[in-house]
Amino acid sequence: MARPHIVWTEEMIDILICDYPITFDDVLAEKLGVSISTLRRKAAELKLSKAGTGKMNYKTWETVERLFPTH
Repeated sequence: MARPHIVWTEEMIDILICDYPITFDDVLAEKLGVSISTLRRKAAELKLSKAGTGKMNYKTWETVERLFPTH
């Protein structure tokens, strides 16, 4: 069975570019309505990467929570 074709809108791509570095893949995939593997394929295609090593210290985490309260 062929997988469904995902049409990436400009808005979806903007969200992906902005949120991918600082948002867990499963959370972002649900927000965009795509699978985690689809999300990762598109991120790789756009040459996106996660911020740092993926580990945040407490001060960084507080800053992210303050700047992005809905994430």
